[in-house]
Amino acid sequence: MQKEYINGDECRSLRQEFHENFISYWHREAPLTDEGWLEELILSKCSGLDGMDTTQEAEMLIFHLRRFDKNLKALERASLKGVSKETYLVDYLQGAAIGMSTEQYNEALKGLKEELYQQNQDLEWELNLPTGGHIMMNDEAGNLFGKDRRPERMEPQDFHKTASDYYYSTKENVRSVGKGACIMALQMATVTTGIDIVSEETEAEVVDDKDEEIQQARIDKEYVLVATGTLYTQIRRGLIHFLPKFLDSFYIAGMAFAGVEQAKYALEQAERSCSVVKSLGRIEQIFLSVIGGWCALAITQGVKFDQTPVKGICVGISLVAGVVGYYAGKENGDGILSLVKKVSASARELGKNAFISENGNRKSQKSKKPIKLTEEKYGSI
Repeated sequence: MQKEYINGDECRSLRQEFHENFISYWHREAPLTDEGWLEELILSKCSGLDGMDTTQEAEMLIFHLRRFDKNLKALERASLKGVSKETYLVDYLQGAAIGMSTEQYNEALKGLKEELYQQNQDLEWELNLPTGGHIMMNDEAGNLFGKDRRPERMEPQDFHKTASDYYYSTKENVRSVGKGACIMALQMATVTTGIDIVSEETEAEVVDDKDEEIQQARIDKEYVLVATGTLYTQIRRGLIHFLPKFLDSFYIAGMAFAGVEQAKYALEQAERSCSVVKSLGRIEQIFLSVIGGWCALAITQGVKFDQTPVKGICVGISLVAGVVGYYAGKENGDGILSLVKKVSASARELGKNAFISENGNRKSQKSKKPIKLTEEKYGSI
């Protein structure tokens, strides 16, 4: 049985808390830094949670937001120079792996390649259902590590393999990871569930005079910070049920960054009647700036990418785009939704074709269980 990822009450709660947090940020005292405001927000909303270092959490969220922004700017420069997205990712991951041995890097790439494949396969299957970009949740299926349990993280290690164990060369594996990341970006661009739900739940905005200046502010960096803080505190308190309470901060920051940037770009282009092809290219860059960062962490810190509920993260990105878009006003929100829908239709076909082209000769491994290679390498999940 299938159901929506988030219901109307939860959606309204998220939108209301975003509004409250935006008011708080907008009227903060001048000396208060972004990190300071975020720390105060976490402390006020999540003070009852055990073992939480609010200063460290705020610093890490800001760190990841800056990394994603840096990645996006690097992707923009690469595009202007005619460098493909795959080539950029290959160079980026090789730079991130400095200090690792060739064997460690190759093994990490092999594992990540398989994890990306399985995630893309799950998304490709889901997106080919009649609901298309509006994916649904299986009622009986929970997330992979539960709401109240922290995810496991593997420490980097030397696997001491012989040369004969390395079937694929490092060059081939990093190319495959780059392809897999690009396919995931296309499939993420297809998902519209979150913004669909926000649109359905949004009525004509009634804005108090005292808030009019805020409501008319263009979508910019302050939206990213407020969205990150709102998403983080809601997830940690278990208010967004389809995401685990202890989801790593880099995924939360990534959802907020990608969702706000998607809404920001869609609003700009909706006013200019930009082509769908150009819009899709830009939204791919936005998602790749985040996915690339996640892949780098998977390689260098042993983060298990296949333990992450990627379908839920796709919905989270779309949800942030909807909340931010409609906070800028119903007319703006509808314009963002229209462009996102057009991009989704194009991304769906391109993502499907790219996945089949890259993996068409592979046997289906779709299963609720982790793939065999992952079980052998890391143990059962």
